Amino acid sequence: MNKKLFDKIIEQILNYYDISKYELYEQSKMPDVVNARYLLFYICELKGISISRTKKLLEDDGFIMTYATILRGAKAIKTRINENEEYKKVLETILKNIDAQ
Repeated sequence: MNKKLFDKIIEQILNYYDISKYELYEQSKMPDVVNARYLLFYICELKGISISRTKKLLEDDGFIMTYATILRGAKAIKTRINENEEYKKVLETILKNIDAQ
């Protein structure tokens, strides 16, 4: 269940940001890539995927990420969403598309 949902989340984020999974998983500091990665962490949390499960699903995809980094990224994007309407719209669009699948 979590794997299918995780894959849907990734698919929608990749489509929205028009990036590849490789770009999402590389250690890029490009703002769109960082936002996409953080949004992945946050949406997983919103959809009930625990941080430890998110970490495991990322590892299964070959992307090693620490628990603390996932937590920090989700918190950072949550702050951005609360402070900026554009981030809120991005989140709503992606969530709507995930739910429509």
